[in-house]
Amino acid sequence: MLELARPYNIADMTDDYQEARLISEDSNSITVEVTYYPINNHADSIGENANWKRDYAGMPYTVRPHNISDTYVWTVKDGVTVRAGAN
Repeated sequence: MLELARPYNIADMTDDYQEARLISEDSNSITVEVTYYPINNHADSIGENANWKRDYAGMPYTVRPHNISDTYVWTVKDGVTVRAGAN
């Protein structure tokens, strides 16, 4: 169960991996029951990509696959987790 403040759209909360059902609503918020489907029937349609390094080389650094040997030091400053630097 989640309680969400306005604005919200129940239709935007439902996709192949989750389903949202309205439980209650008042003038400021809603309560939603969310069911997650971590394994769906679309996984079989996602194939392998032997050229993933070349194909995704132009992606922004934040979403580009990292070298397996890359490690980072993570710290919390003022309640926010930040990456301090590579080891």
